[in-house]
Order: sequence, then C-alpha cells, then structure tokens
Amino acid sequence: MEIIRNKIFWAMIIACVSTGCIRRPSDQALFRESVTAGKTAEGNVQSYIFSEIAQAQAEHGYYTDALETARLVDTYADQLFIKLVTIRARSRDILGAKSMTTASMADLKLRADEAIAMVQATAGDLKGARDTCRDLSDKSSVLGAIGAHQVESGDLEGALTTAAEMKPGWSDQVLFAVVEKLREQGDKQRAHEIALRITDPDMARSAEGVSMKQPTQPTDACELAWNDAKSGRYADAYEKLQAKNCDCRTVAHIHEEAHDADGAERAMRSCPNPADVSAGMAELAKRSAARGDISTALKFADSVHVTGASFEEGYLAPVLRDIGRAWGKKEAPSSALKWARSRSGGFQRAMALLGVAESISSSRAGS
Repeated sequence: MEIIRNKIFWAMIIACVSTGCIRRPSDQALFRESVTAGKTAEGNVQSYIFSEIAQAQAEHGYYTDALETARLVDTYADQLFIKLVTIRARSRDILGAKSMTTASMADLKLRADEAIAMVQATAGDLKGARDTCRDLSDKSSVLGAIGAHQVESGDLEGALTTAAEMKPGWSDQVLFAVVEKLREQGDKQRAHEIALRITDPDMARSAEGVSMKQPTQPTDACELAWNDAKSGRYADAYEKLQAKNCDCRTVAHIHEEAHDADGAERAMRSCPNPADVSAGMAELAKRSAARGDISTALKFADSVHVTGASFEEGYLAPVLRDIGRAWGKKEAPSSALKWARSRSGGFQRAMALLGVAESISSSRAGS
C-alpha cells in the first residue's frame, strides 16, 4: 500500500511540474509585479502604465489594489477613477461601486453616480438608475440610456414618457429609435407624428426615411482584396493585389491574414515612412498574438525597432501585453513569465507582465 501511495504522489508531482502548477504566481502578485516594473519606466509613460494596470486589476476584482495603483497616476486621474467605478458597476456590484465614491469630492461623486446609473439603465435596472442619479442637476445622459433600453424592450410609450422628461434636442436619439420601431411595425402615421418632435433637421429627415443612403458594395480593388482575404479566398486576394498598387500596409495585412509572415514582413518593410513600418510591425504582432501564433508575434515584435522611426517603444510595449496574454492562455504561463521578466526597460517589462497576469486571471475565471 505504501508503495502505491508513493507512486501516486510522484505521479502527481510530475503532472504538476508539467502543467506549471508548482510555484505558479497568482494573478494578483503579477499585477503588483507589473506595478513595480512600471515604477522603473520613464516618467512620461508611467501614468499610462499605471492606468492600464489599475483597470486590469479592477476588471478581475482587485478593487483595493486598483485604487492604490490609480493613486500613482498624475494625469487624468479623475477619468481613471470613473472608469474603475464603472468597471465595478458592470460586474453587477452596484453597492461596491457606490462604496468607492463615498470619500470623493462632491463633483467627482456626482460624475461617478452618473456612470453607475448609466450602467444600471443599460442593464435594465431603470428604477435603480433613477435612484442613483437623483442628485444630478442634468440627468439627460441617464434618461437617454433609460429611453434606449425601453425602446429595445418594446416599451415605446415608456420611452416617449422618458423623452418628455429630457431637454429639447437631448431626446432626439430616443425619439429616433421610437420612430424606427414604429416604422418596423408598419405604423407610419404614428412614426411621422413622433418624427416631428425631433429637433435636429438631418436626424428628422432620416427618421422620415428621406435621403437615406443605401449601403454600397466596395469597388476598390484593394478593399476587395482585403475582403477576399478575410473570407479565406487568399488566391483571389493575391490576384487583385497584382492588378493594383495597394498601400503597403494593406498588402502586409492581407499576407498576415493568409498566415504568410514572410510576405507580410516584406510588404511592411516596403513602406517608405519608418514610423509606418514600426507601427505596422506592432500591428502585425498584435494580429498574430490574437490568433495564438506566438512565435510569429514575437518575430514581428522584434521588428518594431526601425532605424529613423520615433515612438517605437510606444508601439511595442502595448503589443507585448497582447503577446503575454495570448501566450499565457495558450500554455502554462512559466515560459511567458520568463520572457516577460527578461524584457528590457520598465515600460516593456510592465506591459508584458500585465499581459501574463491577465492570462492567469482569464484562466481562473474560466475554470
């Protein structure tokens, strides 16, 4: 029996090592490590780094950490705070979102109340939205969201009542939505009557069905080639490219869509502007990472540095976040984590670590 237990124990250890569960860092620890890395970045990018980390922490439920990280942000800190409150409200923790605002200055608290009420209205908690925004002097945005939800749920009379509470002009979007629904129902007379209440002339004409442009099919060969590539018709796309001198970035994206990394790189390097080449390589890396092709994404990321280009770091660092996230989702995060920690400079390291942290959060949420 003891021998069997030992075999089971070592089998579990081997399995654990192979899946990376031994000494696997928590997502919260990696978020904090990315903050530490961000503190070593150049001062002009730190607010961006900490803002992105704070929002990611909030998205995964670490609200106290998010607020602490947000305190490191010195530009547009008020806007970041509203985003954090909104994130918590969207997670259906309305009471928690409201608790974040209790110590805020009066003006900031009212802005946060508006953001929470907008979330409630969009989710269909119309009574809650009205209660949350009761102290606002201008409730137009919240009423607009309430009216929009009423239209979507088929309560057209309720939407009209809400529109009547709004200032002239502010209610145009709600009225337009009601008119569209009435036209769909075949009630043209009623639709016409409501359209007359719309103050914006162009919107009113559109509501009446006047001068409404029909969608047109693309005729440009380059755009048609891109549509072919998106539909998997790569041969047709390449044929159209040969007949038309398309923008180098379009050609590169078509090759990348066809999983032709070498062709994509050649096309992007043919762009005359070094900044376009640098930004284009970053975009190609992002696309490859989204598809789960980590090796190709890393190859493109290594090509972001282009002689004569500027803002290379600004193109590269956010893409490293995408790569870290995709890599961590695809396999045990140990390799991605080793790569993230090896990045040069605080900006790159912070964003790469942030991506890996998000991948662990995502894995946990899906388990």
